[in-house]
Formats: sequence, C-alpha cells, structure tokens
Amino acid sequence: MMAGMGVRREPGIGDERDPPPHFAGRKEELGWLQERLDRVCRGGTASGGLNLIVGVPGAGKTHLAMEFAKRIVAVRRADGVKVAAKLTDTSMLGMDDALLFVEIAKALGEEKGARRIADLDSKTTGRQVSLHGLKYAITKDVARSAGRLASLLETSQERGLWKRRALVLMFDELQTVTKRQAEALAILHQGLHGCPIMLLGVGLQHSPAVLAEWGISRTKRPRHLGCLSREEAIEAVQRGFEKAVDEMPSTVAETLADASHGFPQHINGYLQGAQAAYRKHGSLDTEAALAEALALGDDVRIGYYNARLTASKVRDEMIALAGAMASENVADMRRREAQRAVSSADAEFDGRNAVERAIRHGVLTETEEDRVLFGIPSFHNHMVEQWQETERERRTRNRPEPRLAAR
Repeated sequence: MMAGMGVRREPGIGDERDPPPHFAGRKEELGWLQERLDRVCRGGTASGGLNLIVGVPGAGKTHLAMEFAKRIVAVRRADGVKVAAKLTDTSMLGMDDALLFVEIAKALGEEKGARRIADLDSKTTGRQVSLHGLKYAITKDVARSAGRLASLLETSQERGLWKRRALVLMFDELQTVTKRQAEALAILHQGLHGCPIMLLGVGLQHSPAVLAEWGISRTKRPRHLGCLSREEAIEAVQRGFEKAVDEMPSTVAETLADASHGFPQHINGYLQGAQAAYRKHGSLDTEAALAEALALGDDVRIGYYNARLTASKVRDEMIALAGAMASENVADMRRREAQRAVSSADAEFDGRNAVERAIRHGVLTETEEDRVLFGIPSFHNHMVEQWQETERERRTRNRPEPRLAAR
C-alpha cells in the first residue's frame, strides 16, 4: 500500500508537542470559545474576563488553543470585525507595562501607534530594553505601576487602534504565573480598559488555585479537557496518518484508537508506532505490522504514566490508592476518601499532600463533583496492575521458608 502519486503528505508524525496532523473533536469546546469571542466582538469590550481551559498534561489544551486561533483568523466575520490571535506563555506578562502594551498592539498590526502612545522610540539613545531581537529606548519612566497598563490600553482605544478589531490573547502554561505576572493578568481580566480583548488561559488542573493565590479568584468555571470519543479518536488516527504518511485501513485505525482510549497524547504515540511499523513493513495490513505499531504505542503510553508518577514523587502512595479503588471495585473516589485511603495504607504516607501532588502533576484527574480518578481507563488499569504486583511481592517476602525434611 504505497502513497498515491501526486498526493501531498505532511512531514510525518511529530511528537506530542507538535500539532496533530489532523485535529479531531473538541466541537463543544470550540463552540464555547466562539461564543465567548462573539460576545467580545458584539460588545466591543473585554468585560467577560478570563476564560480557562484546563486538563492533565497531554490532553491537547495547547493544540485546542492553536486550532481556535487558526480558525478565527481564517474566517472573515460577517460583522466586519477583524480578529487577531496571539498565543504566548506567561513570561510576556512579566514585561514592564509599556512593552507588554506594545506586544498586545503588535498582534493587531499597530506596533508603531502603540510605541508612540507608550513613549517608546527605537531611534533614541536613552535606557534600552530588548524585545524579540529589537532594541527600544524608553524616553519616560515606564516601570510597572498601578493602572499604567490599563491607562495605555484606554488611550489606544481613544485613538482608534481598536476600531472594528478584536484580539484573542491566549496564555499557555497558566499554572506557572508569578505574582508580578498576575498583576498584569488581573488588569486584563478585569477588562476596565474597554478594549475588545478575549482573554484565554490554558493550564493544568490546579491553575485556578494558583490564580486565586495571587488574588484572581472570580474567573469563570474552567473547561476541563478529557478524552475524545471513540469516533473522534478513530478520525484522529485515520485522518492523521492519511495526512502525514499514507492511507490506513479502517480496522487498523479502530484498533489503534481503542488502544489509545481517546487520550490525545496516547493517540500521538500510536501514530508514531504506526509510522515506524509502516516504514519497516511497507504497509499496516499484516498482523506483524499492526502488532509492532501497538507495541511501540504501548511503550509511549506507559512512558507517559511513568513520567507523571516520577514528577509527582508519590508513586507508592498512588499505587496504594489504586489498591483501595480496586478493593472497593470503583474507578473514582471523593477527594477526602482518597486522602484517607492513602494515609491509612502506610503510617508514613501523607494522604492530603499525595493527592494534591498527584493532581498537580496529572496523575489524578479531578472532577467538578470534587472526585478524583486516574482519568484514562488504561492508566487506572496500569496502576491496579502495579498494586497487584506489589501485593505479590509482599506475599512472597512474608512467605515462611520451607522446612527441610528430616533424614
């Protein structure tokens, strides 16, 4: 099964940090984001505040933001509002207010106007700062002060920089935000500047707790990204492979999608496995090729679990929690029940700390009902298997030594 002549393929399957060759699913989330943007464009202001997308590592949060940005920039709006989008990390929020303001305006194509408003001039010889390879001199003191960023944005609105324009400003890895960065984020979140900016934060599950720690507590209920449906996972596998490598039999796509349980990071792993097997065997039609694709994908999947457990530093505690779930034949627990189950498993275990660390590092997924689970069915199964193995080892250690028969 060779690629058809003249068919343009993408440059293969990348790793989990690369955009997927085919974006599947997330229709509900994309619809929600579009509705938020429509409100900003209709009202011409940013009074809606910070929107949040959260989830465990590998759930596809950043890729969702990238896909949304690509779609809204490509579409010509019927209301005539031109929308720009900028996806960056939280480090941009740490700039002094003038430079942050210029970066925001640059996304609109209004860098020169913004630089004039902020009294930044690249041709003067005063105190200089470097921004994306360009040198700027500051003609006035522009260190961060209360209301400075808001004032700059208000002035830009008055001078027409936002006429029939709107901006989707997205900050990735929001859980890393510092106190200084949160000060600027709070001004954008409050929206009193009056500029039509849709603010989107993308981060891990504990991002709202980090924001609350820095005084940003009145945010909308975050959207939690979970697994794709089976149909969406099959589409992601089959269409993704088709765009990046070659055609894939439907039965193969279904098998790989089922193995992935619809988790985006796992889907990428099985696509990598399929690509390697295809290059070795020349097709995916044989049992040997499919078995190799599955084995390679399994390695990536198990590697993900181990990476999360290593980062959390509560592997033993999570194995104990998996054992408690297995003993009760449940897949999730209330947070406090999970904490008690861990603490009761070993006198040295701190259940509360372990559960919180597991959530922060994506080992456990938290639900809106304050329940916790391992999130991906195969992760749950993996942890139960780890517990069973630990129990077998414990029984072996405690087994009495056989007595030698008397002669």
